[in-house]
Amino acid sequence: MGPRLVVPPKKQHTVSQVVLRRFALHGNIRVYDRAAGRFYSQGPGSVFRSYFDQVDPTTAEARWGAIESRVPAAYRLLDQRRPPDEQAAATLRDLLAMHWARSAAMRRAHEQVGERVVAQRIDERSRQPEFLATLFRQRTGLEAAGPEGLDWINGEVHRRALKEIDQPLFSAKVAEYFELARVRLARWQLEIGYVEAGADLMIGDAPVITLRPGHAGVGPHQDVAFQDATSFHMPISPTIVIGLAAKPSQVSIDAQRARALNEQQLRGFVRWIGWRPGGPSDRAMGAAPPPSRLPGSA
Repeated sequence: MGPRLVVPPKKQHTVSQVVLRRFALHGNIRVYDRAAGRFYSQGPGSVFRSYFDQVDPTTAEARWGAIESRVPAAYRLLDQRRPPDEQAAATLRDLLAMHWARSAAMRRAHEQVGERVVAQRIDERSRQPEFLATLFRQRTGLEAAGPEGLDWINGEVHRRALKEIDQPLFSAKVAEYFELARVRLARWQLEIGYVEAGADLMIGDAPVITLRPGHAGVGPHQDVAFQDATSFHMPISPTIVIGLAAKPSQVSIDAQRARALNEQQLRGFVRWIGWRPGGPSDRAMGAAPPPSRLPGSA
């Protein structure tokens, strides 16, 4: 038997294409890409993508696909401004849970936890120079040339260990986070916000905004834990935002409120933020500094 063929993981969308297509015009969405440091227009299939789950992307995509396949039916009701029926409401709550769990915000929050753990372990080992000298000798066959060599082996070992466990742990955690979110969100009803003429909404790669009183953060990567959040909402088109409420409701979103929602997306996005070409947000972003320099951006 020959060597087993290892298929590299595919990039996955951190915002579903079924949602991104709603922000497109003539097949393109206008984006700011922080990694590239530039604005451009691209089809939804080519943006908001990363190697999100490198362990089991096939299972993950099947999990999300089961939800995404139900979304067009929910959109049809919302486009007619009809209250979502029980099935559509469940779909939209699942869409919220999915985009909270599978987001650049959650990925960054996971990395932050790992970085804090590694920093703590490095600090603890730094007070054990004999152990580090032995470790250096075992790994290199040489004697450490002073504190610099001990610092190097200390950081190298811990960062390598984190890298080996990070992806399997994150892959499992995303599925766990999703199920936990579904349970909590099922207790709430949906509030549907419709944007008035003359304004529109933007969407970032951390699209579910979670807020808590007295704190400027807008998601788990900015210290808003799920259990502490008192507001939970996400734009799902340039003219529709969904959130949670004690009872089903529909509200009107004026231009001022739309700008506030967009500012939250700008504060929270990690790499990508997008909007419909030619609309009010497009004109506003054309007159603004790049988001990497906007106050409060991640």
